[in-house]
Amino acid sequence: MCLDAGVNLFDTADMYSQGESEQVLAEALGSHRPEVLIATKFFGRTGQGQNDLGGSRQHLLAAMRASLKRLNTDYIDLYQLHSSRLADSARRNAAGAR
Repeated sequence: MCLDAGVNLFDTADMYSQGESEQVLAEALGSHRPEVLIATKFFGRTGQGQNDLGGSRQHLLAAMRASLKRLNTDYIDLYQLHSSRLADSARRNAAGAR
């Protein structure tokens, strides 16, 4: 396992394979969960509803609950908003401020 090689940070997202990557990670880690850091992300579409996408409080909480369940854990070490659109917007704003 990666842990034997010193790897202790695993990065995934709810939109990778419709959440299956989180499930696979949970299965692979098993009882080693306390020994690692898990980073996961949200933002992408997770359903057909208007609140199943984006950075709203409602979507954040629903996505986090679903990730916790798929990851089979009660905490996430690093939870990130996953959107290149926000990074592009920040770059445009920074370029315009020059």
